[in-house]
Amino acid sequence: MVKQDNPKRTFRLGALSELLDNRAKREDVKASVIVRRALREYLGKGIPAPDADISRLVAALEQTRLDLSRIGGNLNQVAHALNIDERMKNPSDLEAVHADLIKQFPKVIELLLEVRNEFRRNE
Repeated sequence: MVKQDNPKRTFRLGALSELLDNRAKREDVKASVIVRRALREYLGKGIPAPDADISRLVAALEQTRLDLSRIGGNLNQVAHALNIDERMKNPSDLEAVHADLIKQFPKVIELLLEVRNEFRRNE
C-alpha cells in the first residue's frame, strides 16, 4: 500500500456549504482553498495562505494612514487658527470649516470600509 501525502477527505457541511460556495465564488478560488485557509487558521499554524495577495491590503492601509494624517493636520490647523485668529470665532467661518470636514469624512469612511472588506477577504 502506497502512503498518500495528500489524502482525500469527505465532509458534510450542511448549511455551511452555501457560505463556503459564496465565499469561494466571491474570491474566485476553489472551495478547497477556503477550507484549507480556515483549517490552517483554526488549527493555529497562523501561516498565511500561499495565494493570499496582501499587497493591495498594504497599499490600502498606507493610503488610509496618509489620509488620516492629512485629516489630523487639518484638525491641528483648525485648532491653531481657533487659538490665534479672532476671525475664526465668527460662526460663519466655523461653519465653512465644518462643511469642508464633512465633505472629507465620506472618503475616509469609504477607505476604512475597503480595508475592512480586504481583511475579510483575506481571512
